[in-house]
Amino acid sequence: MKDHATCLSAMAAIPNVIGVLVGAHTRGIADTANVRALGLRRDVERLYAMSDIVVSTSAFGEGFSNAIAEGMSCGLVPVSTDVGDARLIVGDAGHVVAPCDPKALAAAIAGVAALSPADRAARGLRARARIVERFSLENAVDTYEALYRSLAGEAGARAVT
Repeated sequence: MKDHATCLSAMAAIPNVIGVLVGAHTRGIADTANVRALGLRRDVERLYAMSDIVVSTSAFGEGFSNAIAEGMSCGLVPVSTDVGDARLIVGDAGHVVAPCDPKALAAAIAGVAALSPADRAARGLRARARIVERFSLENAVDTYEALYRSLAGEAGARAVT
């Protein structure tokens, strides 16, 4: 599901970029010249702090990618495959490419890596702003409240007629 093979293939095409794979299913992946597989970590926030880009290479099965949203909330520029809600989450703050396409993934990552540090930081701030504006807890509560009020209003209208 996470399509590590596509990630590794893309990273092989951009040797000047260092990649870090994190998650329980990365434990058995062999390190390459520019990729380190760290396995399950409980300190992902520390890894986000040392990064510039957050990447999700899922081929299927994603809903709302917490990894992409978390990375964006930390000011990282997102690059993701077009699976689940990735396009909704990323919007214009990063890049969304077709799944299972290492060339497109490599091009997107290389494009972000080629930005100046100031431009990358500005893109990261835009990514963070998108998460805060669209996916904050306050926004979620407001959305649910509006939904519940609309449903209660419909139920009340049906009961009167």
